[in-house]
Amino acid sequence: ARKLFEQAIAIDPEYALAYVGLADAVLMLSKNILRFGILEPGIASQLAEQNLAKAFVRQADIPLAYAIQGKVFELQQKPDAALAAYDKSISLNPNLAIAHMWRYLELQRQNRYPESLQALERAYQLDPVSIATMYNRAVEMTLHGQLTEAKTLFNQLIDDFPESPMGHQGIAGVEFQSGELANSLFHWKSAMDLSPQNISFQLSYYGLLLQLKITDQILPDDIMAEYKSTLLLVSEQYQALFTEMDFQ
Repeated sequence: ARKLFEQAIAIDPEYALAYVGLADAVLMLSKNILRFGILEPGIASQLAEQNLAKAFVRQADIPLAYAIQGKVFELQQKPDAALAAYDKSISLNPNLAIAHMWRYLELQRQNRYPESLQALERAYQLDPVSIATMYNRAVEMTLHGQLTEAKTLFNQLIDDFPESPMGHQGIAGVEFQSGELANSLFHWKSAMDLSPQNISFQLSYYGLLLQLKITDQILPDDIMAEYKSTLLLVSEQYQALFTEMDFQ
């Protein structure tokens, strides 16, 4: 995506939306367990800011540009500036679902739960087939104990977007909360197969394997390092465990 946006700018340097898209792609490439990480966050935010500045010079009233600016402020740990940017985006286009979606996430981080839920519902009304909105709506159902409804929505996500791991990730959490660990393991494996570079999925899958005391599978080196003590514990290698704990 990043390469295609760069090609669009090369063809038409005055195309403001291409700079907006490039800023978005760069942010998604920042290092974070929930992102796809090859850029340091500081570098990603700086590159995104530079591209947004070029977009604003060419067209000052692009709602999506302000929404992405809000994500830049989040990365820079400026929550109030992030909310102001989302509000600006929504003032320019009240129907921009992703701005409401990102506003929900920021309000949630600030523990402003009633407002965050209102923003999430607005995002869902505007775009009920968005992967992010469907996923987060089902997560909220899970948090409120509506496990059957959450599972239904996660299954719909799997049916509508079979190439996305998000439905499997969601059901894995619901099944784990319900005590159905084998089903949870199946869905973590499905999510991991769809997104094999996602470290979060790997940690969840292999961590659950160890919780079930299934220790005969070969763990990747980075996962082995993360769960070394747990692996020694479940395999009853107590002396090696004590040695490792003393070393740590």
